[in-house]
Amino acid sequence: MIERTNDYRRVKHLTDANPIDAETPWDLTISSKVFYLIEVQDGKDVGVWAFEPVENNAYEMHTAMSPACRGKSAVDSAIAAFVWLYDKTDADRIIAPMFTRLKHAHRIPRMVGLVYEGIQDGFKIYTMNRELFNELRKATQ
Repeated sequence: MIERTNDYRRVKHLTDANPIDAETPWDLTISSKVFYLIEVQDGKDVGVWAFEPVENNAYEMHTAMSPACRGKSAVDSAIAAFVWLYDKTDADRIIAPMFTRLKHAHRIPRMVGLVYEGIQDGFKIYTMNRELFNELRKATQ
């Protein structure tokens, strides 16, 4: 289940406990403009999605998932986060930069329908606009 939070301690706990890798800390942006969505399973926080506004109703996506929220669980959580973002905000586009070296992390954007746009500064860039999201939603209902 996805729920929005402004409790930065919950977010920080998840990002600290589930780093990107041993070399890369997640710099937590504390801002009322960032949407933090917590994945809760059986009453426990198991993942976080952060959507940070960048420009023209586009939001950059970042995530940290515990071992309890991987694979299909992570894909289901991503879909729920995207539904929340597109239903509750004026978002027109999600941008998901993924470290090229984290091959396992690239499964989530591909599985939920984000489109690969290319490589920029060591990141593979995946995107989804509202129109594509609405088409995918119709096709899966």
